[in-house]
Amino acid sequence: ISTDTTLTAADAGQIISVNGAAAVDVTLPRATSAGLWFRFVLSDNTADVDIIQGDASDELVGSVMCLSNKDTGTGSDTKITFKLGTALAGDYVEVVSDGSDWLVSGQSAVNSGILFA
Repeated sequence: ISTDTTLTAADAGQIISVNGAAAVDVTLPRATSAGLWFRFVLSDNTADVDIIQGDASDELVGSVMCLSNKDTGTGSDTKITFKLGTALAGDYVEVVSDGSDWLVSGQSAVNSGILFA
C-alpha cells in the first residue's frame, strides 16, 4: 500500500506491505468480526505510515516490542505509527480482532520505530 487506504473485512488474512515513501494512512475495518487479521510490514521509512482504528469504539490493545523497549496501547490511542526515518524495512505490526477491539503485536529492530498515538 502506498496511498491512503481503507480496508474492509474482505481484505483480512493478508500480509500487507506498507510503503512509506510518502505519508500513508491505512484505516482498519470495524473490529466487530472476531478473527479478522492483518499483518503490516514496512518497506520504506521515508515518511510516517499510520494504521488507524476503524471506529472510536475499537480499541488498540497490546504492545509493540522495539530493540530494547516497548510501546503499549492505551484506551486513548487511535493509531499505530511506523515512524519516519526511524522504523526500518521489515518492521511489522499484526492486528487481530477479538470481536470488539484490535489485539496488537509487532516488532521493530530499533527503539521507538513503531509507536501508539
